[in-house]
Amino acid sequence: MLNRQFPLPVHRLALAAVAAGALALLPAARAGAEAVVIASTAPDLPAGQVIADGDAIVLPEGTTVTLITQAGETLTLTGPHESALDPASGRVGTLSTIAQLVQGPPDDLSTLGATRGGFSAGSIPELESEGSVVVTVGRATSVCVAPDEPPTLRRRAVEGELRLTLVADDGPAGEVYWAADQHDALWPEALPLVDGVDYLIRENGSDATVRVRVMARNGKGEVEWISALAEAGCMAQAYVALTRLRDQSVPLSLYVTTSRGRQPLFQVGDDIRLKIQSNRDSFVYCYYLQSDGLVVPLFPMSESGGAYLAANTLLELPGPRLVGDLQVAPPVGRDQVSCFATDRDVTAELPRDVVPLDFTPLPGALAASLAQLFTSLGDVEVAEVRLPIEIQ
Repeated sequence: MLNRQFPLPVHRLALAAVAAGALALLPAARAGAEAVVIASTAPDLPAGQVIADGDAIVLPEGTTVTLITQAGETLTLTGPHESALDPASGRVGTLSTIAQLVQGPPDDLSTLGATRGGFSAGSIPELESEGSVVVTVGRATSVCVAPDEPPTLRRRAVEGELRLTLVADDGPAGEVYWAADQHDALWPEALPLVDGVDYLIRENGSDATVRVRVMARNGKGEVEWISALAEAGCMAQAYVALTRLRDQSVPLSLYVTTSRGRQPLFQVGDDIRLKIQSNRDSFVYCYYLQSDGLVVPLFPMSESGGAYLAANTLLELPGPRLVGDLQVAPPVGRDQVSCFATDRDVTAELPRDVVPLDFTPLPGALAASLAQLFTSLGDVEVAEVRLPIEIQ
């Protein structure tokens, strides 16, 4: 094990190298399901958990959980909380499909070529045409489209003119053309969309298959429609739709606790372990506020890979994204951990000293206005948690 030492004489947090990690295994859906957890900051009730009628829901203080029912209704519960889910009618198969989607994106989602415009942090690039179905040329995928609404064809790089042939598995073909500065092209009019047909996109001697499912929504509710997309094989579209539903109906929430709970008492020399979880994809910034007024950044660090934290994912500090022990040193008193979650990356908009990527204490003026720095940012949703820590 590689050991590193960080001399920090000016504040209490000293580091000595250690490696730690955590793997969360999410439960599968089961019969009798009445609701699915779509967002959670409660580590013991993860997103994707299926709740049967009569099941007890127990939440510790400071956590939030959002459930979705077959009818598409959402229910947000805040801890401390203990209750049983009221029975409701619904098709268990639909909720089982939703549960599988919530537990994580389809395998290698970034390679799926079909989605609807816009997506959360990272897996699929944001698309310009909101609501239209886009197929990326060169990627094999399944795409669900409405009758008489063919998908847009997008090429990955704009480098001169491009022509290619689109061939249906029953023989008909059509030509697609991009001008030198054109990113998107229309589906060829000569090639009708037929449900269940595979279309070969032939480009420079290589083929990629696009399977088209023609589906009318026909009044389906949001949950039933998302399930229908997934069951038709259009996993990327289903996952994006579910992510949007979650983000539109669930306010951003952050949960922070320690290995000794949310009202911990530590002695000088003890190790502190923090556990942090957000209910949505977010960007997290954490600070340690000492009783003597010193403010020390905790996350992100140079090894953290940025501030991004995936929804419903437990972040442990120390751990793989903060390698080392957080050890209590003098002075004694009442300290505080303060964490902020934002719905987009604001690192570049904060003063450089606020996100130093190391344990450099914040200048006094910035330390005093830390919360204001985040809440004054424009066009961003912010969630803040302050956790008191008693040091004796």
